[in-house]
Formats: sequence, C-alpha cells, structure tokens
Amino acid sequence: MFSYEFQKQLVVSAGAIFIYVIAVYTILDCANMVIKEIYKLGKNTIAKLKEKGYLK
Repeated sequence: MFSYEFQKQLVVSAGAIFIYVIAVYTILDCANMVIKEIYKLGKNTIAKLKEKGYLK
C-alpha cells in the first residue's frame, strides 16, 4: 500500500506533531498560572493600598 520510507516518515511526523501539541499545551498552562498569580498579586496590592488610604 505505502512504501516503507513513507510509513517511516509518517510515524516520525505524527510523533513530532504529538510532542509539539504537548509542548504548546504545557506552555499555555504555565502562562495561565503566571497570569493568575500576577492578577492575585495586583488585587492584593490594591486592597492593601486602599486599606492604608492611599487609594479611594
């Protein structure tokens, strides 16, 4: 049906695509965690500044 070289290339390409998908998912997951932490830090900082009377 398909030549051996073509099948080998197909398996290598599928494996590479799978690895890239996992890498992109991991990067997005880490970026999401960082953004959430920055948001919480900013929210806490604003609350403390309001508490001390620096912000209205």
